[in-house]
Amino acid sequence: MKGIVVVYSLLIVVGVAGAVGDALLNHWVKTNRILWLTVGFCFWLIACASFAFLLKWERFTFSAAVVLGLLVHSGLAVILDRIYFGGRLTTWQWVGLACAILAIVLMDQGDGEAPALPLVESLVEAAKES
Repeated sequence: MKGIVVVYSLLIVVGVAGAVGDALLNHWVKTNRILWLTVGFCFWLIACASFAFLLKWERFTFSAAVVLGLLVHSGLAVILDRIYFGGRLTTWQWVGLACAILAIVLMDQGDGEAPALPLVESLVEAAKES
């Protein structure tokens, strides 16, 4: 259990560092201050190094690690956009974010076989019968 907590903590670090790096780069674009560019690059270096360790631990395949990292990153970027830049999501964008959260659950539960979610299992069975 401890290993899973560490892996998911690192996944969150990847997402947070990437999202904060994006927000800092966005701020640099608006202010043209080199400090924001430099700090943004530093956060992206943290995100890249953390992602490398995530891959090294081999909890996820490469593609799953990329997708999960980007989903965490995207979710946090939406929150940062709302808090610091006044961005608002439409109803469909919220639906997309909910689908991204569902994707995280499905990617983790999958492990090469159908997830242990009854709805997904029933959909797979229905598809087999067709």
